[in-house]
Amino acid sequence: MLGGLEWLGMYWCPTNTVQSIHRAVEGKAPGASILEPDIQRTVHRHVHIPPPAGVDIRRLSQADLPAIEASGEELRWLSNGWLRSWEVLLEGGILVGALLDGRMVSGAVTFARAERLDDIGVATASEQQRRGLSSACASAMVAEILAESRQPVWTVFCSNTPSVRVSEKLGFATQTECVVIREKPQE
Repeated sequence: MLGGLEWLGMYWCPTNTVQSIHRAVEGKAPGASILEPDIQRTVHRHVHIPPPAGVDIRRLSQADLPAIEASGEELRWLSNGWLRSWEVLLEGGILVGALLDGRMVSGAVTFARAERLDDIGVATASEQQRRGLSSACASAMVAEILAESRQPVWTVFCSNTPSVRVSEKLGFATQTECVVIREKPQE
């Protein structure tokens, strides 16, 4: 079965199967992948984190597209799970944004949606980091998800310390540990 494995750029693997799958990936794309520890975290209650003064944090809609598009390429990856389209994201997912001076400077998205689970992704423009914007956006996102009787999930590479810290601040606890076989970053 593993011999027919197609290299898709990323696989989540339980730790007990990662070596056999990695061998199959290496057979298809030698030297193209790395192993990275990953955790999936869940939370069952809302921890309110208020936004800094002067920043409007709320669920965004199609009417907010000019402010969303003004965020630029730095926050564009938030739409990756939605065909790289803000419009598709706003139709099928949730985008909570921090608006400042007519543009989105931070956002939390439902990066992936399953039957009852919403996997959260966050990002903040570099010039606005370390102000608590990711935490405030993610806090509002958790409230939105729980209000829909769904389960918030936070999946993160263990090496992404800022994201791990935000999830801890919001009360997320690790439920699953795995290893991700992913494309080696371009040098």
